[in-house]
Amino acid sequence: KERNQRVKKAGPATPVLILGLNGAPTAGDTFNVLETEQEAREIAGKREQLQRELGLRTKKRLGLEELGRRRALNDFHELNLVVKGDVDGSIEALSDSLLKLSTPEVQVNVLHKGVGAISESDVTLAAASDAIIIG
Repeated sequence: KERNQRVKKAGPATPVLILGLNGAPTAGDTFNVLETEQEAREIAGKREQLQRELGLRTKKRLGLEELGRRRALNDFHELNLVVKGDVDGSIEALSDSLLKLSTPEVQVNVLHKGVGAISESDVTLAAASDAIIIG
């Protein structure tokens, strides 16, 4: 809003008030703009339900012990990661460094990276994809 008025477009560095974000958006993020709060709550509820269902399908979480066991058995081909941090630049640098650790035997995948504290959705994503959270 501009002086409590709705705006149709906000370019880079234009301050606007946005409700409903869990954390700081990253460059290139897309937003869904809805007319009413009721519509937004319905969509958010559906997304939460989907995340819960994905979490219930997860049989076994990948921890450091399981990681070591799989490596010892040569049954380890992918390392999925969720990277969180306090500054976008350091997250990018860390993600790039982690991706460079890939070898022919083990592929490193950064599934998600973001600014802010580790959230419930980060944990849900990690659980659903056998990922490790680095933050």
